[in-house]
Amino acid sequence: MKLEFSDCRPRLWKGRYRRIPGQEPAFYTNAKDEVLVRWADHHTGDKLESKIEKTPAARALGKSVNELKESKTGKRGGSFLINEFGQVLSPVYGTTNRFIVGEVAGVPRFQDPDTPGHWFTLTGEGLKLGNVWKYPYIGLAYNLGDTGIYFKFEDDECSSKQKPIQQDEALVAALRELRPFGVLRFVVNLHGVVLTKIQDAQGRWCPHFVSRINLNAWFEKEH
Repeated sequence: MKLEFSDCRPRLWKGRYRRIPGQEPAFYTNAKDEVLVRWADHHTGDKLESKIEKTPAARALGKSVNELKESKTGKRGGSFLINEFGQVLSPVYGTTNRFIVGEVAGVPRFQDPDTPGHWFTLTGEGLKLGNVWKYPYIGLAYNLGDTGIYFKFEDDECSSKQKPIQQDEALVAALRELRPFGVLRFVVNLHGVVLTKIQDAQGRWCPHFVSRINLNAWFEKEH
């Protein structure tokens, strides 16, 4: 299914939003309303940039994000996130505010930086538990601790934990097969793909495929 995008009147987002801190990958728009992902090779550290396939839906997505950013900051371009429900969430530079600007469906394709003329997706098709994930490690961040999977809300004053509808024991077991001990962090991308990082023999933390979420044992979609 090709990428589809439906915009909405931007509104303040008070729901789940948590990116991995630092220089981790993110979706971006540039001043031309193009969507791209910036990331780094997980082994070499080389900086990579992959543009989305040019389609009317991709352009509409970039335009909606840029219109929100320009209305709030006077400038176009910047990062945004797509959660596992396809909701497009854009932060506002210099503030803690985030806005939802629409929803995507389908599968966007991105230019393969290593092979001109080839494309990759973030669906994880064909991957199994423990396979190396060579694409951008991008998605909403969640945690697994002693009491199960949770999402951690944080602000300047306090933090709180939100639990899913029910614990997905199969997902918990898969995560623990890769990371047996302690509190771990994982991300869920726009296709519901679950990824976590494992330390290799050289001490580098590299992402690996875990599984996909089961929406019947996951968090409710927020609006």
